[in-house]
Amino acid sequence: RSVEKIHSIGSHAQATAVTDGTHVVTFFGSAGMFCYDMDGKNLWHVPMGPFKTEFGSASSPLLVDGRVILGQDYDSDSFLAAYDVKTGKPLWRADRSEFPVGYASPDIWAVNGKKQIVQAGTLRVCGYDFETGKEIWTVHGMARVCNMTPTVGPDNTLYLAGWAAGADPDD
Repeated sequence: RSVEKIHSIGSHAQATAVTDGTHVVTFFGSAGMFCYDMDGKNLWHVPMGPFKTEFGSASSPLLVDGRVILGQDYDSDSFLAAYDVKTGKPLWRADRSEFPVGYASPDIWAVNGKKQIVQAGTLRVCGYDFETGKEIWTVHGMARVCNMTPTVGPDNTLYLAGWAAGADPDD
């Protein structure tokens, strides 16, 4: 099985593992997503890729209310998806093919008592329904390459950040 290219200072294990105290979920790009119990026993594996990318994958999975949320933006086949943490079975998958390059992880934002998944991407950030994966809002103005993960503050304010090449020395 082939793996995607990675940045010279990166690795295929750039994503952060996540746990709910019972399951540990890891994502290794084109090797796929893996779930282990707390004793290290492999419970399931979701094969993925190979992904078309210059620097590898970096977005990390979320584990919320029995669902693993994974967003991956590549040069093709970008997606946001939810999986059952007990089985690894897909619950829904949202096409993000218009988001070609991104390394931001998704975050959860509660609006009027309902969970939304916030995913920043190329030129815009979107909110998705937690239950269905349907896009429910969008805000334009992000950079072409999105690296920063959205963050929700203690007062439930959603914070977004961006970066664009051009201000670096010799650029």
